Amino acid sequence: MRQLCDELQCPNICFVGDFNTGATNTFGGLLVDFCEEIAFIISDYALLHQDTFTYISDAHNTTYWIDRFVSSFSVHQAMFNMEVLTECIISDYRAVAVSIQCSNLPEVDEEVMEPQPCRIDWLFVTDQEMEDYYHSVIA
Repeated sequence: MRQLCDELQCPNICFVGDFNTGATNTFGGLLVDFCEEIAFIISDYALLHQDTFTYISDAHNTTYWIDRFVSSFSVHQAMFNMEVLTECIISDYRAVAVSIQCSNLPEVDEEVMEPQPCRIDWLFVTDQEMEDYYHSVIA
């Protein structure tokens, strides 16, 4: 995510999906640290009630909140009416809906940069470079 944000150079970014992170597990802590580092907000934490869940396991009779909306400040400020659609049951996941007032977002230059693939010749990579790459990918 960090590399994509750097390449896009856009103030209006939102990553949405199944991050498998909860407030109390290791991945949740990593996500919080990452968001603080790049000045992003976990918008669903801020906009939904603490007892929210997006996943339900009928087999184990448990619920989890593992789907995330990670947003730049400008996108977060434009969000409203976020809710889990509990009546929309397609699988063991629940859909999440959010409204975004796009007219409140900062304008972006017409020229949009396409992310360029990064090619690495692994034959010439040192052990330290491989270690650095590994940590940049999981961060």
